Amino acid sequence: MRKTFVFAASVAWLLGAHAPMALAQTSGPERMVIESRSGEPTRVEATGAVTDRGTVVDNVVLDPFTGAFSNHAVMMLAAGTLEFEDHGTAQLTLDPRSCVGTGHFVAPFSVSGGSRAYAGASGTGTVIGDLKFIFDRTADGCAPFPIRSWGIARATGTLTVP
Repeated sequence: MRKTFVFAASVAWLLGAHAPMALAQTSGPERMVIESRSGEPTRVEATGAVTDRGTVVDNVVLDPFTGAFSNHAVMMLAAGTLEFEDHGTAQLTLDPRSCVGTGHFVAPFSVSGGSRAYAGASGTGTVIGDLKFIFDRTADGCAPFPIRSWGIARATGTLTVP
């Protein structure tokens, strides 16, 4: 009887210890909603292969004359980080009478790493965003930098976490 118990316990330990390795990889569709407002942290909610939420630190380089942009973002989620990158061209408009600007962009994105639970993450997809800007009025027209801005972006694609 004792031998049967030891054997059963050993099998249970082996299955328990090794099964998570085989089941650990997660791969599939991913959807992220990213919301930004001036003066507040940018928020992200991810659903799909990764379901988590947190904040985003963007490092955007934008040419305001052409709308060309490059963005490297770190998504700081509860279970780890994701490295998110997108490049494209935004259509930017500014009404010179109201000093209200808008932006719209569609760009490919990639996820190329992460930390903790998301270490080694990879994926691709498309991000679509809409932005709004309010500028102060000056004697010469509109101020060069917005006093208020907000936007929402939706990223859809696939994601794999090893």
